[in-house]
Amino acid sequence: MKELRPCIRFSDKQHFSEIFSLGINFFIIQISAIVIFQTNSFLIANSFGPADVTKYNIVFKYYNILILLWGILMTPLWPSYTNAYILGNYKWIKKSVKYCLFMFLLTIIVAVIMAFVGPAVIEYWLGQDLNISRSLLLAMLLFALVSIWNNIFGCVVGAIGKVRLGVYSTSLSALIFFPLFYLLKSLGLAIEGAIWSMIICISLSAFLSPIQIYYFIYTKKKSLFLTKLLS
Repeated sequence: MKELRPCIRFSDKQHFSEIFSLGINFFIIQISAIVIFQTNSFLIANSFGPADVTKYNIVFKYYNILILLWGILMTPLWPSYTNAYILGNYKWIKKSVKYCLFMFLLTIIVAVIMAFVGPAVIEYWLGQDLNISRSLLLAMLLFALVSIWNNIFGCVVGAIGKVRLGVYSTSLSALIFFPLFYLLKSLGLAIEGAIWSMIICISLSAFLSPIQIYYFIYTKKKSLFLTKLLS
């Protein structure tokens, strides 16, 4: 219908600026995530060899099952968080976060079990023994759990549009990722060092996101300084 057709004449420049700025922030976060998560195979291949890339990718896919399942869970929550925040329904947001944290505890149990049965499952899956070390499985276990923790709180942070702090933290993580990788390599860590590099980099967001949620959702009295700092 003609009366429902979008028209630029009715656009609000103030809102356009806010939406554009938010979009740029999400873009920067995505680029930083690509630097951290998508370059590991290349670094491992050049530093240790193709055989180690195979081990890394297999263990990553093994634990990525948990991350993907959580991604499916969190996807419908994003617009729901946005709607609840706009309506001031903080009680629902708190209830949802509490439920996610309960599910996270169950995920920890599942992840630990996966670490114990991992070598047998991977051998059955591939039909051959790749000699996957326990240290590699445990490192990837921790990476998966920190990633899921980030998803729980990052979903809320993104939904309410408080991503400026996330831009700074992820950009810093992307900058230190390569030096950190080679530092851990020089200390004698092999493939595990690549995973620990990712864990350390995403741990900054894992620390800051819950603080943001506590301030914007749980705290009643807010200061202008903290609001600007944590936005």
